[in-house]
Amino acid sequence: MRIFLYEALVLGLIGAGIGGVLSFGGAFLAVSVMLQSTTYLFVPSSLVYILYGMLFGIGTSLLSGLYPAWRAANLNPSKPSGTIEGAGGPLRSPPARLRARGPLRSPPARLKTGPDPPPRSLPIH
Repeated sequence: MRIFLYEALVLGLIGAGIGGVLSFGGAFLAVSVMLQSTTYLFVPSSLVYILYGMLFGIGTSLLSGLYPAWRAANLNPSKPSGTIEGAGGPLRSPPARLRARGPLRSPPARLKTGPDPPPRSLPIH
């Protein structure tokens, strides 16, 4: 279960880092266009909102990784791989009438009973 949560954490950290950089760049552009000064952006009381957004992204990714981690932790390793739990119930291998009955073979060659027919020639106009 831990490996799935670690995966969700790493993806959350990467996404939060990219989102934090892009939101800071967008805020820098917006503040520089609207106020013609970026001093307001570097005040800690405004930078904390970017941190809040990054923490929210990491928390969301961890919460969304809980269910797959729980589901994987509850799988039975001794269950045969021919059955997969799907939305409509377990999926099984195809019935015997639809399975291949040995190696695939090409159809038998037709036996020639006489000489080859003469080649066809195309009429020339």
